[in-house]
Amino acid sequence: FKLAPNKGAAIKSSRGPVTLTDHVRSYELVEGADWHQLVAFDLNTGVGVWRAELSAAAIEDAKITDGAVWVTQNGARRGFSLDDGRERSSTPL
Repeated sequence: FKLAPNKGAAIKSSRGPVTLTDHVRSYELVEGADWHQLVAFDLNTGVGVWRAELSAAAIEDAKITDGAVWVTQNGARRGFSLDDGRERSSTPL
């Protein structure tokens, strides 16, 4: 399973988390020179489940809560459903 196969070379993130898990899937925050992606894969099979495009801004924080992965970039928080990566419209408190 290759992270971000449709992007250029990935670089190691210097800010924020790189990997989150709910013990069912791993959620990888992948970064390139001018891009970020959130990639989920099944820990049992190693198969990619979904991927979400993020902005080019540095990832400041990320966490799993309320059934979603929440990523903060440039002060803005976005949530992605754990099951299918669909973007969530509400932010947990």
